Amino acid sequence: LRPKLALSTPGLPLPLPLAIEGEPGSEMKFVIPERDPLTETVAPRAVTAAPLAEPARMGPLTLVSPLAGEVVSGRIPIRIELRQPRSYKYVTISIDGQLKGMTNREPFYVVWDTTQAADGPHEIRAKAFGGTEVEIVVSVTVQNLVSAGRNPYDVAHYRTTSRRLGGLLMHGHPPISVERLMLEAYRQQDPEQALDMYERVLAQDPTRVDLVPPLLALYREQGLALDPRTIPEPHEGIPGARRVALTFDDGPRPEYTTPILDLLRRYEARGTFLVTGRMSEKHPELIKAIAADGHELGNHTYNHLHLDTLSRAEVIYEVLKTKVILDDLTGGTSRLFRPPGGHYNQEVRESIAAMGFIPVFWSINGGSYSRLAPAEAAAAIMRRLRDGAILLLHNGGDNTLPLLPYLLAELKEAGYRCVTVSDLLRSPTEAPVLARPSFGPLPPSQLQGYAGDE
Repeated sequence: LRPKLALSTPGLPLPLPLAIEGEPGSEMKFVIPERDPLTETVAPRAVTAAPLAEPARMGPLTLVSPLAGEVVSGRIPIRIELRQPRSYKYVTISIDGQLKGMTNREPFYVVWDTTQAADGPHEIRAKAFGGTEVEIVVSVTVQNLVSAGRNPYDVAHYRTTSRRLGGLLMHGHPPISVERLMLEAYRQQDPEQALDMYERVLAQDPTRVDLVPPLLALYREQGLALDPRTIPEPHEGIPGARRVALTFDDGPRPEYTTPILDLLRRYEARGTFLVTGRMSEKHPELIKAIAADGHELGNHTYNHLHLDTLSRAEVIYEVLKTKVILDDLTGGTSRLFRPPGGHYNQEVRESIAAMGFIPVFWSINGGSYSRLAPAEAAAAIMRRLRDGAILLLHNGGDNTLPLLPYLLAELKEAGYRCVTVSDLLRSPTEAPVLARPSFGPLPPSQLQGYAGDE
């Protein structure tokens, strides 16, 4: 019932408690209770509203919402009820003749984003297929503008917010063919939204292994997947401009990340932080601080497990959950990935290639010099260093923090610039990508590589 109809009537300038009299389909009255102190001085005895429409029905099929003639806006559920559902094979829901959803399991519904449709009348058609076909057709009016002469809603913000919320909530519904719903309702009209929802549902529920094949299909259709036979696996970048990349695995952790950021800022150096999803959830402020300082973020899985011991679906979950977390915190997507401990095999390669990630390794491991004093370790690294090197350091409790000030000073004195991995994998003549949130695949011909130390 809509008490706002009563509040718009002259004589009711204030929200008041209202009793409701009448039956559905008949005249309804919004009545102010007898003993309300404002009854006699402000409001009339009762306000009459238009009759309320009932849900459309045809035999066993009922279109619960929206109601015929209803004015709708934003994202709305289209809900169907079906008596004796086992007598029917499946239910379809179409809008203006275009299929939006198809399922054979209760509850029967789809979500319609009306911001994608023009304002005005639209036809909703629900159909049950079985021994006989039953169909309901209703007309509703889409109205997403506030009113003539006024600004429209912030549709872009609405779409982003509702897409993320929808993805997070979708997995919590009762048993429903989420895969079918997404494919039918979103894949043809909005592949990016379908991909985003698949990622979020799978990131929240690793048991939904049935979503892995269609998710990987969407990556291929949108040109994001890489060929595992030719995927770049860089251990170093492109030389020619005295550039190196400092990479920091694990974390973030306040006791390590904050001083590392301070040191990089002091030496005007840029780094690449390969973070875990679990720690990123615990310290989102550090992820935002890393991005705000112009550093690059990469994916180091969610739980920091040895990927070569996991199934393909488990590998995809580990990487995907961290991707979703970083996307939400930074507003962009990095395609850089490093396997924890360097544990990497053909199955891991195929899994991350299917998702469009580029595995990044290293040519020098700072942990190999942990037995040396920090100044001696920095000097030893500099003796091995060459243009285009990728250095493995850690955002944790190894020798990185005591080593880093000496190493940064040595690099600066030797004329090296510390850049992100994405910049190092591009020719020195190409523009840097520090300001860009995403990183696309590079042709293998642009990369130099050799087997670095572990």
